[in-house]
Amino acid sequence: MNDAERAVDALLVEAHLAAPYQLADLVGRHAATLGAQDATLYLADLQQRVLVPFLGAGGAGIGRQVDALQVESSLAGRAFQHVEVLTQENDDGRVRVWLPLLDGTERLGMLGLTVEPAAAGEMPGGLLEARLRRFAALVAELVTTKTVYGDTIVRLRRRSEMGLAAEMQWSLLPPLTFACSEVTVAAALEPAYAVAGTPSTTPSMPAGPGSPSSTAWDTDYAAPNSRRSQSPRTATRAGPTGP
Repeated sequence: MNDAERAVDALLVEAHLAAPYQLADLVGRHAATLGAQDATLYLADLQQRVLVPFLGAGGAGIGRQVDALQVESSLAGRAFQHVEVLTQENDDGRVRVWLPLLDGTERLGMLGLTVEPAAAGEMPGGLLEARLRRFAALVAELVTTKTVYGDTIVRLRRRSEMGLAAEMQWSLLPPLTFACSEVTVAAALEPAYAVAGTPSTTPSMPAGPGSPSSTAWDTDYAAPNSRRSQSPRTATRAGPTGP
């Protein structure tokens, strides 16, 4: 078993019993087996404007500062938009590699890794890139599966407070991206952190004698900066009508 296979196999085994907040440390530890250092996960916010660093329990580490990256004005953001692997030379001569994190065709974020110049010479299209792509694919699947276990990843991808109505709406939505050989579908939700409206139900048939009347709901949803929505106004169901 080579280093690439050991890294993927070990990450798979340890991930079974890992909590979401432990994922960043797992990725960094097993990326080192591939000869990559300073592995950092960046997850896209809900509006895909910013790549937010997902750091482990120890933070960025001594002597390192990790900031959020703008999608429109960074190399990582360009790689995210075009779904491609890009590299850049660091001040110390090592090479930073940016790999897209994909769940199918849904862009989750980026994985940043630093490799030695000699290893970077195998890119693009070499064995190292193939191994890093395989590793990033596994990381993306782990991010997807761990997201539903707790709110660590969910909260990380938010850049603002979310109203209760918006919370409910997001929880009911299907995936926003789908692709197969016949069709590609993508969607975005705006506003991302609030919902406004006054939906009401209408009867499909007129209420007649002895039939219950329709139920009407008139609900006020949360304002954009409200943590929880206001209580819904009264919803009334009338009893059976008399003759």
